[in-house]
Amino acid sequence: MSYTYKIRLSYNDDTEDIFVDESLLQFAYYAFMTESRIVLPTGEALRGKDIISITPDLVGSMGWNRGYKPRPEEWEDIRLSLRDGPRRMAEQAKLITERIILEKRPDLLGTQESRLLLN
Repeated sequence: MSYTYKIRLSYNDDTEDIFVDESLLQFAYYAFMTESRIVLPTGEALRGKDIISITPDLVGSMGWNRGYKPRPEEWEDIRLSLRDGPRRMAEQAKLITERIILEKRPDLLGTQESRLLLN
């Protein structure tokens, strides 16, 4: 299952939010942690100092349309289907990104090789 994440750029409304899948999560955390500018492989640009938060997009991860507001009974489906997957994936991406920053290896962002930094 592929997870999606919401990069929050505004306190006022969600029209400026950027949605990314797990393959771009390290790039988003890198921009956020270093407050640097970065262009995602998808072409979207991020300025780290503008990022307010990076959170799992539970609705998107379920494959539902963006903006859909789940009914109370659907939250149980979300909990059962996703469990802690999106949160665990985000924590792992954050740890890998911290190591990338520590090792000064931004070239490893989003690569399979970056996972080796956790060993």
